[in-house]
Amino acid sequence: MIKLQTNPLPKQPMFMTSKSFGELQDFIESTYGGDREMLAAATQVMMFTLNTCHHVVNELSEEA
Repeated sequence: MIKLQTNPLPKQPMFMTSKSFGELQDFIESTYGGDREMLAAATQVMMFTLNTCHHVVNELSEEA
């Protein structure tokens, strides 16, 4: 298990923070669900972001 001293991912206070992945999905669907293309784009950005976060944590865990 990885133990990090500090969170390596910067938090942007200008944006909301979901309490769970499901809450984030619900927000995206309720905000962009009326437009299939917008919903698809927002979902892709969410997945890109999750993969980037995964990568950052892996990179930092290898340095420790």
